[in-house]
Amino acid sequence: MGAVGVLGWLLPPLLLLQAVPRAAGARPCSPKYFGRDAMVCVCNATYCDTLDPVVLPTPGTYVKYESSKAGKRLERSQGSFQRSLHAPGLLLTLNASVLYQHVKGFGGSLSDAAAINVLGLSQPAQDNLLRSYFSESGIEYNLVRLPMACSDFSVRPYSYDDVPHDYELKHFRLAEEDVKLKIPLLHRALAMSKRTLSLYASPWTSPAWMKSNGDVRGKGTLKGQAGDKYHKTWANYFIKFLDEYAKHNVTFWAVTAQNEPLAALFTPPQFPTIAFTAAQQRDFVVRDLGPALARSPHRTRLIILDDQRIHLPHWAKAVLGNATAARYVAGVGVHWYLDSIVPASCSLEATHKLFPDHFLLYTEACSGFLTLRFSVSLGCWERGQSYSHSILTVLNHFVAGWTDWNLALDLEGGPNWVKNFVDSPVIVDSSKDVFYKQPMFYHLGHFSKFIPEGSRRVGLHSSRRCLICQLEHVAVLRPDGALVLVVLNRFGWDVPFGIQDPAVGFIETVAPANSIQTYLWRGKGFIPTPVMPAPGQTRRADCHPGSPQIPILQAAQAVAKRPLSLYASPWTSPVWMKTNGAMTGRGTLKGTPGDKYHQAWAKYFIRFLDEYAKHNLTFWAVTAGNEPTAGEIVFYPFQCLGFSPEHQRDFIARDLGPALANSSHRDVRLIILDDQRVMLPYWAQVVLKDPVAASYISGIGIHWYLDFLAPIDLTLSITHHLFPDYFLLSTEASTGSYFWEPRVVLGGWDRGTKYSHSILSNLNNYVTGWTDWNLALDLEGGPNWSKNYVDSPVIVDSSKDVFYKQPMFYHLGHFSKFIPEGSQRVGLAVSKKCRRCDLEHSAFLRPDGAVVLVVLNRSPEDVAFGISDPRVGFIEAAAPADSIQTFLWKQPA
Repeated sequence: MGAVGVLGWLLPPLLLLQAVPRAAGARPCSPKYFGRDAMVCVCNATYCDTLDPVVLPTPGTYVKYESSKAGKRLERSQGSFQRSLHAPGLLLTLNASVLYQHVKGFGGSLSDAAAINVLGLSQPAQDNLLRSYFSESGIEYNLVRLPMACSDFSVRPYSYDDVPHDYELKHFRLAEEDVKLKIPLLHRALAMSKRTLSLYASPWTSPAWMKSNGDVRGKGTLKGQAGDKYHKTWANYFIKFLDEYAKHNVTFWAVTAQNEPLAALFTPPQFPTIAFTAAQQRDFVVRDLGPALARSPHRTRLIILDDQRIHLPHWAKAVLGNATAARYVAGVGVHWYLDSIVPASCSLEATHKLFPDHFLLYTEACSGFLTLRFSVSLGCWERGQSYSHSILTVLNHFVAGWTDWNLALDLEGGPNWVKNFVDSPVIVDSSKDVFYKQPMFYHLGHFSKFIPEGSRRVGLHSSRRCLICQLEHVAVLRPDGALVLVVLNRFGWDVPFGIQDPAVGFIETVAPANSIQTYLWRGKGFIPTPVMPAPGQTRRADCHPGSPQIPILQAAQAVAKRPLSLYASPWTSPVWMKTNGAMTGRGTLKGTPGDKYHQAWAKYFIRFLDEYAKHNLTFWAVTAGNEPTAGEIVFYPFQCLGFSPEHQRDFIARDLGPALANSSHRDVRLIILDDQRVMLPYWAQVVLKDPVAASYISGIGIHWYLDFLAPIDLTLSITHHLFPDYFLLSTEASTGSYFWEPRVVLGGWDRGTKYSHSILSNLNNYVTGWTDWNLALDLEGGPNWSKNYVDSPVIVDSSKDVFYKQPMFYHLGHFSKFIPEGSQRVGLAVSKKCRRCDLEHSAFLRPDGAVVLVVLNRSPEDVAFGISDPRVGFIEAAAPADSIQTFLWKQPA
């Protein structure tokens, strides 16, 4: 039985943080010099420098970690905040209310070369190296990139299927490099890490028989064109790779579509490459790779580009400007090698502004490339400094994370079968069973150790610009509420400066010459405030009153003790209003907003509300249209009415908003989007930044069907922080909707678990309610005139006059029964992270003062845990395998 520690929540103004025991004590660096100021830390089988786990300092104090060219390596000190500064000078002021991008994390790449070097050491030395990167006593990497088959940092060229014309990939096999080297090391790293490791894979080349030049090496493209047998096979090659790794219990967070797709046009002829233009990658994603990933069991995200930022924003425009491609893509990968050619503002920031719902991630960097003298420069401080300068620059331009290239190389900077030797943060000398931790290692640790996944960059203002004392810096807010400030001084002299957190006080400090510092302190607690909690809603499926629904709604209202909030959504207008003259297929409203068609469609909403009111049924809200992007899809098989966000904005501003405001139903709320969350925050930005449209709108509706394509933090959380006065509401969800899965699965526990997982994830990211699709369906999952059958919490067998309440029904009940309208989500802190026993949970304060805690265990093992309410006491509990629990108790008045 695993133990997950104590859950505690945040009730104003109390923050409960479980104390973390300190390690036995950090071990100092064992220095070795390779010339003046060129220092490494030496590790072997019996000794390696270590760090203590990060412990938040007491309120009003801070801790500082410092590394310097003078010889410090993540040296820890502490101090107290002051009420004022004696000599202000340069002052860095944090503004934690200004929130920017979420941080994904930091890490390195497990190439074949890296694995060979790690395993070239004795077992104890291997453990010390892996702990240095992944454990609490190290710098706690959470990102790991793997080449998919060979890269130049292999000892030979190879692919996973070298049998010509094997379009079904029957001969696909992982290589010995995977099975004997990389997979065992990944298992060890996963076991050591307290943080969740996010793995992502990148292909350098396809099998030779798929390439135009017939060789895994050299300039060549995939044969044929997108949609043909070569591109389909190459897309399925990704899926087979994920399948085979999954058999070894290794799963991937993401894949990139291709390593350096344009560099293939310039690299020497012996390099393993495939060339893609942006247009070719777009079409490959749309027709082959995107659908293959979506159909597979792998909820793996897709990253495009994975090449130099000189290609931005053009590459992103070419790919993400296509709506279908954009739905399959989660982010944009960037390499650092040509950063000096194009400013970050003109490439990274420009891309973020164009596509704010797609993350930017640095996927490769290394020093020592293209050098005529020293690929490896042991102890070089300037190479570490270049790393920190890059990380600070890109974090300040909306990048979510930064991945180094090889985790470990040998003294030559290899092995590398094309002699493309480079440097690495860790250099292995297997002949002596030692490895050297270079300045690059410690520079990376100033970020990776202290800025966990889910942190957010916050506002940071410098009081003055000083050309001879310019510091580089970034500030982030961690998920636990602590604040981190990283400061880099690349000058050869000390720079005094001050730090101000307006909620805490001042720090008077100095950045020594050629140094990097990380400051950490407790910030003030943040209490999320949902604008409009609204569980218990009932959704009408269309804007056409029908005789069955009205009596059922009247009967439901008669038995309900709580007020029912009804809301309605239109699937389509009458055909005579549509451009295609049909209920189904691609079509929008005729004309333009403000004309007779749009005015008539707005009045259609009012007439619907009028007619229902005659039956004593009033509505809390309407959505502007169900899944408006569906109407932009050619041959879409269901009823639909297409709207772009601009079209919806103008329709609301000129037609629907005024129609509702001037009707007797002016209290009916208006909800926009009512479509997949991959559209956020872009859709909200387009509509709600228009002050006229925004004045008529109350909230944003989201569907769950493409949630696996859209990180929740980059969609829902960002939208909430951009528009906190507008509620988020999950307006539709159902299982059995994907064409590759069965429609109705009677008694399917996993489907209920998916509901609870979605609800918890949404509630913990500012969503105020969650609405299932059909209340009841038949054994086939219908009726449905277009045969689009799905599952439901209640399945009816009218031939036997029985109905079946499925696990989904009871999972929903764990929320709807105990969390009434007006409840407010409260803070919940976890004392420790347990990868193998993670629970999902959310806590609420009800209007009657009671507290509700919902706990989901999706693992196949029991998990022991405790609950702490500082005002009441402790509960010692256990979450059985594959279970959901709701705890309810009264707090003292």
